[in-house]
Amino acid sequence: QGPRRTDGWLQMESPEDRVPCEDFASCGVAQFQNRQYWKNAKQQDSYFVVEDLGATFGANLGNFQRVALYGVADGHGQYGELSANFVRRNFPPQLAQSPHFAAGRLSDALLETFTQTDALQQSAGLPLWASGACVSVAAVSPTHIVVANCGDCRCVLADQGTAQDLSNDHNVKTASPGEIQRVLDSGGTITPDHRVTLPGAPGRLATTRSLGDYWAKPQGPPEKHVVSGLPEIRTVVRQPGQQYLVLASDGIFGFMSSQDVVSLCLSASAQVAPTSPLSRLAHTVLCAAVNARHSDDNCTCLVVDLARVEAAGFPAPLKVPGQPQPLAGG
Repeated sequence: QGPRRTDGWLQMESPEDRVPCEDFASCGVAQFQNRQYWKNAKQQDSYFVVEDLGATFGANLGNFQRVALYGVADGHGQYGELSANFVRRNFPPQLAQSPHFAAGRLSDALLETFTQTDALQQSAGLPLWASGACVSVAAVSPTHIVVANCGDCRCVLADQGTAQDLSNDHNVKTASPGEIQRVLDSGGTITPDHRVTLPGAPGRLATTRSLGDYWAKPQGPPEKHVVSGLPEIRTVVRQPGQQYLVLASDGIFGFMSSQDVVSLCLSASAQVAPTSPLSRLAHTVLCAAVNARHSDDNCTCLVVDLARVEAAGFPAPLKVPGQPQPLAGG
């Protein structure tokens, strides 16, 4: 039995209803399976954190002194969790092995890794004809932040208290006119209820980009696929005043604005010690999404403290299994 509502707030009835939290040296994560809604019978979100790609995989970093990698994947369809977990396991090592990565071309390496990961999970025979995952990834070096996004997860930068979106949501309701035109030019159609489909398709999809969903990816170049597995990539130069990176699934950003999330992170950080676990910030955001904004989806929130990423003598990855925290009122 899941959490029950009392006076508008979720009350915990079992340990399983608590919010799993995990802390690393530079970030913290909170994740919640929103079981009060039947569609969330499975947790289909996943995330990954590799705080030093070179040390972890013995990779040649090219021109980079150090690169940290953060990612969130949100599965959809009957087997979406298989795609999200495949991405979690395979994306980091694929990126580390990229010759573009070794040559210092981080944007090209991310693009190649998305393409390879999509091809790998298809060749693995996973049942992803009508299931898949949206993925948002941030690679952080001492000088740059490079974000690659495919789908409707989101990456947001807190810059001197102001939210700056580093990704575009790839769903029909909020996609740019150019993104909708890309779908139409590839042979897709948009239904009246804001879904992507095409003749003979097994169904419809709210997102315009994802990994998996091979019904929308006939043979041919990825650029021509109706539902694209290619990410949009944005690079930002690191500057003083940049505080946090927040990567989250649409269980968060589908119900809260980017500025709301950033403001909550800053408010929560002001109430704890500077060295406190960052999962407290992620937990605050998640609870607000579920309790105050009534999110009906599974939720994952990953908060990166950029000051900890750039700390001198970057420490070895620190993984602290967090105790599940109650789903508080936020």
